[in-house]
Amino acid sequence: MDIASNRIKKIENISHLTELQEFWMNDNLLESWSDLDELKGARSLETVYLERNPLQKDPQYRRKVMLALPSVRQIDATFVRALLQRAPGRADCFHVCPSVLATSLACG
Repeated sequence: MDIASNRIKKIENISHLTELQEFWMNDNLLESWSDLDELKGARSLETVYLERNPLQKDPQYRRKVMLALPSVRQIDATFVRALLQRAPGRADCFHVCPSVLATSLACG
């Protein structure tokens, strides 16, 4: 789905798109991290483009996208495969590789 460059402020009414694989919403006015909840049902989502939205100014931008949407393999023009690794024995848990980010994600 490509809705880039439309002055959109909120992600809404797409939670039913469970087979969505790509979501391009770059160059809009997205500010709230909670809007990403609309994409959580898209289990096949692999690519999101959110660059040049106000939320990209957050210093933890990429980390927060990875946490909110763990199936995503590409954020903007950068693949995340090198950034994440599955925790041993935990299909639902990821850790950020220390060589890329200093902080690890704790799974409870």
